Amino acid sequence: MADDVHLDKPSPGPDPGAWAGRTLGEVLEVQAISRVIVLRAATSAPAGLDLDNIRKLLRNAAQEPLEAAASPSPIGTAFLPETIWHAVLVAGNEDVYELVVGYDAARRNVGCLLGEGGHRGCFVVARTLP
Repeated sequence: MADDVHLDKPSPGPDPGAWAGRTLGEVLEVQAISRVIVLRAATSAPAGLDLDNIRKLLRNAAQEPLEAAASPSPIGTAFLPETIWHAVLVAGNEDVYELVVGYDAARRNVGCLLGEGGHRGCFVVARTLP
């Protein structure tokens, strides 16, 4: 059985900005995501299409570099002014991540990832949108 995870209060660990400079695919093996759990979707798409589009977006962005998150607060909906998707990702190795996709204050379409150890980073959504 997997351990419980509290993404809002991650256990103290390494520098939260340690992902900066790594690609999304180096941090999260996108092809090995076992579950996508959508918490919020500000789209008119059917549920299955939202799920497919999140997976496609992550595959397309796998080579995008992660930037330090603009805010030290937990991601949640307060992290991006305009959130399109808010989801929990479960990796094949049972690691848990929070994902928020939307527009940042500079109006860039970005995805931000928070790991269960408190690591965080944001990436520009690949130009080939779902």
